[in-house]
Amino acid sequence: MSVQIYPNEVAVKLNSNNLTSGEFNLSFVSGIIEIELGTNSLGLDIGSHNLEVQATKTDFIDEIGQSSASLLFPQFEIIPIKITIVIEQDIEEMDTNTQSELKFSVMDTDHSIGIMELTESEFELNVDIEGVEVWFDSESAGIYTVIVKILEPTIVSLNIYISVSVSGYELIENFRLASIQINFPTDPDSKLPFYLFIIIGVLGAGAVIVPSILLLRRRKNREKRNQQDIFTRTYNFYEGVLSITKLIVVHRVTSLPVYEMDLGSEIDVDPSLISGFLSAVSSVGSEMRGDKSGGVRRVQYKEFQVTASQSGFFTLYTFSESELNEEIEQKLTLISDWFDMMFPQIDADWDGSTEPFRLNLKGITEKIMKEIHLWIFYPFRVSHYKNKEIEEMSGIRKRMIDYIGESDTITISRLFDDFDDIKLEQGLPIVFELIENNILEPEFDAYKIATVRF
Repeated sequence: MSVQIYPNEVAVKLNSNNLTSGEFNLSFVSGIIEIELGTNSLGLDIGSHNLEVQATKTDFIDEIGQSSASLLFPQFEIIPIKITIVIEQDIEEMDTNTQSELKFSVMDTDHSIGIMELTESEFELNVDIEGVEVWFDSESAGIYTVIVKILEPTIVSLNIYISVSVSGYELIENFRLASIQINFPTDPDSKLPFYLFIIIGVLGAGAVIVPSILLLRRRKNREKRNQQDIFTRTYNFYEGVLSITKLIVVHRVTSLPVYEMDLGSEIDVDPSLISGFLSAVSSVGSEMRGDKSGGVRRVQYKEFQVTASQSGFFTLYTFSESELNEEIEQKLTLISDWFDMMFPQIDADWDGSTEPFRLNLKGITEKIMKEIHLWIFYPFRVSHYKNKEIEEMSGIRKRMIDYIGESDTITISRLFDDFDDIKLEQGLPIVFELIENNILEPEFDAYKIATVRF
C-alpha cells in the first residue's frame, strides 16, 4: 500500500550545486511537488543541465524505513527563444544630404511580447553602399530608433540590414530593415536669363538625349541581369533542395545515429547500418572528395549522392538524388556546427543516450528547415506578426500575400499554378525573400518527419 505524504524539507541541486530557497519556487498541488526555476535569475546558458531533488520527512523512519528520497531527473535543455523584428516606422525614400529616423521593435514570438531595453552592443547595422551612415539612437517602451544619414552616394537605392544577438534568444542575422530609394537633386534655381535656357537647351539636345538613352538602356540591362542572377541563384537552390530525401546526424566516434529526418526517401534500412557504412567510407580518403572549403565530403550510396559535413563529434549525412550545389553545402556546414554548439556534453565518451536529442527534436527540425529551406516541401501561411510590413506591400508581393491569407495555407507549387500570369523568375525569389523575412511561415509536424532512435 502506498500513500502520499508531504515532506518537511526539499533540497534542490542544479548541475551538482545546491540551490538556496530563494533560488527556486516550491509548491504542493494535489500531492505533487512542483519546483519552478528561473533561467534568467540562475544565469543558465543555452544547452543541457542536470537537476536533482531530495525530499526529507522527519520522524517517519520507523514506518517506511527511510527518512529521505532522492530523484535525479533526465537532463533538460534550455533552447533559445524565437524572436522577430517588426518595422514600426519605415523609410521608403530619402534625398541626398538628409537624415531620417527608422523605428523597429523586437518581438518575442514564443510569448507574444516585445523585448525592451536592449543595448547598442546587441545590434549590428550594415548597409550595402558607400556614402551612407546609420547608427543606433535610442529606445523607448520597446521601440528602437535608428538614424539614417544619406551623404552623397553614387547608387540610387540603399538596403539596411540588422543582426540581433541577445543572450537567451535566437540569433537574427542580416534581416533587411529597410530598402530606401535615394533621390538625387535636380539643378538648383539658376540666375541665367530665360533666353539662355532656350539656347542651351537647343544646343545641348543632341549631346544629352543620345547619352541619356544609352544610360537608361544600360541601367535597364544591368537591372535585368541582376534580376536574372537572383533568379538563377534561387532556382539552383530550389532544385537542389527538391532533390534532398533524407538527413541523418551521426555521432562521429560511435557511428550511432542521433537524429533522422525523412522527406519521402526510399531508404528504408536501419539508419545505424547506413551510418556505419558511411563512417567507414569517410575514413578512406580516395573514396570521398572535399569541396573548396574542405568541410564537406561526398560519396555514392546506392542511387543517392551523400554529402557529409562534420563538426566536433557530429557528422551530418544528407541524401539527395543529385549533387548539391556549393551554397547548400555551406548551409549543411552551418547545421553541423550548430549541433556541436548546442550539445557540448556529447563527447568522445558519450554513453549512447539520445534523450537530449529527443527532448529537442522540434527545435532541431525547425533549425534544419530554416537553414536549407526544406519548407519547400510543406505548406506555408502568412505570419500574424508582420501586419505593418504587409500593409505597405504592393504589386506581386501584395497579390501573393492576399491570396495566401485567403487560402490559410498553400504550397509553393499550387501558388504558381494559380498565378499563371506571374513568371517563375519573378515570383520564386519573392517567396524566398518573404520566408527569410519571416513574413511567410512554413507549417509542418516535426514529429512526423523527424525521428530520434534508441
